[in-house]
Amino acid sequence: MAESNTPRSSADRPTPRAETSSEVSFSGNDGRHEVNGDVLEVRQGRLSVNGEYYGTVKSDSMIRYTVRGGQKKLTVDGKPRPLRK
Repeated sequence: MAESNTPRSSADRPTPRAETSSEVSFSGNDGRHEVNGDVLEVRQGRLSVNGEYYGTVKSDSMIRYTVRGGQKKLTVDGKPRPLRK
């Protein structure tokens, strides 16, 4: 089969996927939040992500969980809490 020398239009080229990003911020009161399939829970001051314990939090603590592409970040009161893989 002969190859065509016809230039391809931009519609024929795959478009790069945009990096997805999600974030949740909440206070340390008891509760459950989901971000991109990950589950964050605070029960009686104990913080867990996907069932793994990540320390204690105060009722007025600010918890932030960010997912950008494949990178995940957990902070409590502005201080990072390293996530285990």
